Amino acid sequence: MDEAQALYGDHVRLAGHAAASATVLGPLGGFWYEGGRPRREQVSGAWIFRGLHVYNRHVAQDTLYVHPRAERPMPESLMELTTASLAGDTIQWTEPRWLSSVFEPDPIDPKDRDRD
Repeated sequence: MDEAQALYGDHVRLAGHAAASATVLGPLGGFWYEGGRPRREQVSGAWIFRGLHVYNRHVAQDTLYVHPRAERPMPESLMELTTASLAGDTIQWTEPRWLSSVFEPDPIDPKDRDRD
């Protein structure tokens, strides 16, 4: 919820506990809106990761938040990820997907572990 409110404003409310959608109950704000008007339209989206580390990157939790008024649309290839997008006054999350279902994890060379 913190992520959605940071991008869309404080008026975002979940439809229910662990819901796959949220409703905007007031003027849009946050990073992408000011006074209900879009801003930062040169940014197509924000890809947010939780608990990302080099050794768990293929199973890290992530969400790609799509800017609803971006100058350039998000590439279709990235829309296979877990996404959140605004339509009207509703933010809709897609079903969560692991990064490894979209990108094959690279093998980790044991020599690279000493560099962390």
